[in-house]
Amino acid sequence: MLRIGIVDCDTSHVVQFTMRLNHVEIDQEQWVDGANVVAAVPLPSAILEQAKIDEYVEKLRGWGVEIVEKPEDLLEMGLDGVCIEAVDGSVHLERARPFLEAGMPLYIDKPFTTSSADAKEILRLARENNVPVFST
Repeated sequence: MLRIGIVDCDTSHVVQFTMRLNHVEIDQEQWVDGANVVAAVPLPSAILEQAKIDEYVEKLRGWGVEIVEKPEDLLEMGLDGVCIEAVDGSVHLERARPFLEAGMPLYIDKPFTTSSADAKEILRLARENNVPVFST
């Protein structure tokens, strides 16, 4: 079973992905097998109010997801991959960099970035460190 971490909790995607991967509060036909969200780090958001982030974090915590203080904490947890979930794509390069440099596979939620320079840098780091990265 793959162990997945989440960076940023300012989108409903953190709740929806966790429901499907961890098989909680969702119909069996929507389950996704093979991975579990085991940890998340909520960071400040320029887009979503803190009260909503706190609501998402409490749901994750209630489902047994460990909440950590900083992204670097995830690097020490033996994870198999990380999801970068910030709604603000302008922080995706900053959030992704430590994981790319550590060789950790990444999913970067939409938007991938907000600049072509950041996108090129993410892809450069991924190639340089032989790290799979995908987005939608």
